[in-house]
Amino acid sequence: MATGLVCIFITGLLWCANGILFSYIARKSLNFLAVIGIQALSGTLFVWLFVSDMHTVLISSDPRLKQLIIIMVTSGLLGAIGMMLMQKAMRIGHHAVVFTVTQSAMVIPFLIGIVFFGMRIVQYQLTGLVLVILSFIAFGMGGKRSEAVHNKLWLSFALFSFLILGVHQSLATLPSYWTGWTDISNLRVAFMSTGFVVGYFLAMAIMSKFPDGNALRYGIMSMPFGVPSLILFFKGIDILAMRNMVAYAYPIAVGTCIVSFVAYSLFFLKEKTPVLSIAGVGLGFIGLVMISI
Repeated sequence: MATGLVCIFITGLLWCANGILFSYIARKSLNFLAVIGIQALSGTLFVWLFVSDMHTVLISSDPRLKQLIIIMVTSGLLGAIGMMLMQKAMRIGHHAVVFTVTQSAMVIPFLIGIVFFGMRIVQYQLTGLVLVILSFIAFGMGGKRSEAVHNKLWLSFALFSFLILGVHQSLATLPSYWTGWTDISNLRVAFMSTGFVVGYFLAMAIMSKFPDGNALRYGIMSMPFGVPSLILFFKGIDILAMRNMVAYAYPIAVGTCIVSFVAYSLFFLKEKTPVLSIAGVGLGFIGLVMISI
């Protein structure tokens, strides 16, 4: 189990590294949609060429293959939509509240694991999850708020993002509950990445925001954070599945990502950080330890 938890923790750190790069991109006012679309495309091509086994897809007689394709591509597509809704909500609304609502989506796959798949949880682990959620609330209450709120649609976007990201995460973990099934060809990574590409490039086509030279450069630069994180994430899930602990994957990964990013902001960027956000780092760290032991 320890190896699985390490994989999930490293996933969270890679997501944090991705967030740091995207934060830099935002400060430079680059085309975020194009950058993340190029990241998804370059990562997907790499996965299909060097990680996943396309031959398995062509010759497989596994009756679950079609289900896997539908589930994972849909998960990736919903993940892209959820991220774009979150970005939209942040552009027109309160950043702190949007952040808190959307990141809390990890509660949905956790509850599904308990209710539908019989995952057992002990009291201190439940307390740890509550602390992680409270850390998000602390970050939200302590964070800077947008000065101008153009309309109240931002809350609707945030809530839709919460629901869509929750479904995205739940679908991503669903195959790990299948009895006797193993992803020996790393197909989940490839199919989910393909879904991301479809979502982002459809959005680029609709919004006419196509990649320029900077988007190409930063998108390819960020690819090493995206692809390895998915590979490690699903590896960790497979190990946790042996202990019926799949539902812990997203709380640990998301919690690690957020706590690490706030710590980076506090200690490396030397940004002025509210006391509540600092308290959130502490709550998140304690919660992650309690979930993991």
